[in-house]
Amino acid sequence: LRYGAAFADYQLVNIARDALFPLPDSLSYDEATFIEVLWATSLYMPYIEPQDRVVLMGLGPSGTLFLEQCLGIGVNKLICADQHDLRLNMARRLGATITVNTQRENLEAIVKEKFGEADVCIDATGRDVYDMGIRMLRPDGKMVLYGVPDGEVRFNGTLAFFKGTRFCIRPHDFKRPRILEPNFARMRGMLDKRCLDFTGHVTHRFPLERTEEAIRLAIEQPEKCLGIIIEVGESR
Repeated sequence: LRYGAAFADYQLVNIARDALFPLPDSLSYDEATFIEVLWATSLYMPYIEPQDRVVLMGLGPSGTLFLEQCLGIGVNKLICADQHDLRLNMARRLGATITVNTQRENLEAIVKEKFGEADVCIDATGRDVYDMGIRMLRPDGKMVLYGVPDGEVRFNGTLAFFKGTRFCIRPHDFKRPRILEPNFARMRGMLDKRCLDFTGHVTHRFPLERTEEAIRLAIEQPEKCLGIIIEVGESR
């Protein structure tokens, strides 16, 4: 038994500290698998305004939900970047109009051509892209740090200092009512409007006994997959 472990046989929940919310009847179990990712990404949405010029780096399940939430609040100046065509094609299907394959195209050059400078850069890659993000931002721009790379991150601190770059991170007390309740209300609003296409993210399904294979696919062949569902029982 481990607290917070998704693959543990049991989950230890502290009712006094951890809020529990009922699953809406209108939400299928497939859709509900993305609730945790929606919850985590929506914590960062207060940093983004509808009028912002946004650069979104990384279009995995988290990045895709950032895309849908940005579109949902009215952002219409948005550039999405990833290394894999499958994910870029998914972004275009969901409404992205400018997509960049960073293996073939120069993201910084395209941002300069389309925006001049960005107001917000969202890192949903989990890679060391902070320095590039800072270069693309306007003075006093926002670097939204959702993807957390392993190990050291290197960036030009002098440039960030003189540009006044704002590093936007998850609130440390994100489970407290002052953060939890408005975030849930924001998330529930998106769900009630049915403006999020959860099942469109799903590219693969595996039975429970093939969990290891599913995880291996996600790690070793990200160009071939996006959302992967491990089916435990009957779907709702």
